[in-house]
Amino acid sequence: MDDEALYRAFAFSIRKTNERILDLIEKHPEMKAYPVPADWRATQVLLRSIAGDLMLCADLDSAVEKMKEDKATLLVLVALTLEVSDDYKIRTLESAFAASPKQSDFLPGLPYAMYLLEVAKGSPPVWRSDFHDFYSS
Repeated sequence: MDDEALYRAFAFSIRKTNERILDLIEKHPEMKAYPVPADWRATQVLLRSIAGDLMLCADLDSAVEKMKEDKATLLVLVALTLEVSDDYKIRTLESAFAASPKQSDFLPGLPYAMYLLEVAKGSPPVWRSDFHDFYSS
């Protein structure tokens, strides 16, 4: 498989995981009211922990079940799914792909785990709600 095909498979896997998180939000609309994470250092630790767990999951269903177990995990994942710009998501996806092993038989949780590790390496994202709060005051 060439790099472009690997990138498409990698991006598709992340998109499917995001869709599963959005499905969870749709089934539990109260999750939209979760505040965005305030403590970036604690969020980075949590993201690394989630990523480590996801790398070991054998399929997407078990990965999603693992993510649902903890409210703090859900808070961060909902925020990353709903509260950051598409541009941020694309840049992070590209960085995650560049840092990942180039193989077509990756475990289902690996792409999203690599995505979370890339988020954890950087500065906190600009949350959309912060942006709106800043400009509405």
